Amino acid sequence: MGYRTTRRQLKVQPSYPEHEKLKDLAGANQIVGDFIEWLYANGMWIAQYAERSDQLIPSAKNRDELLADHFGIDRKRLEDEKQSMLDALRKQTGVA
Repeated sequence: MGYRTTRRQLKVQPSYPEHEKLKDLAGANQIVGDFIEWLYANGMWIAQYAERSDQLIPSAKNRDELLADHFGIDRKRLEDEKQSMLDALRKQTGVA
């Protein structure tokens, strides 16, 4: 019994850890994101206490920043991985 391996299968794919984290969330980030959007659509805001005060102020973070913080996703690394994927695809397809 033999195994056939194509050249394509032998190529080592680079690791994309931030994208793996997103994949592992299995849609949980979408559910939380939808909830945040629902809050905003219904006139509610995510707020935090002002420094040395009891006053609540709306969070300066947008939905994507909140999601990344909550799920431990590094947005800069995620963008770098996207660029790396695009560069690899361009190289593979011969598109400059």
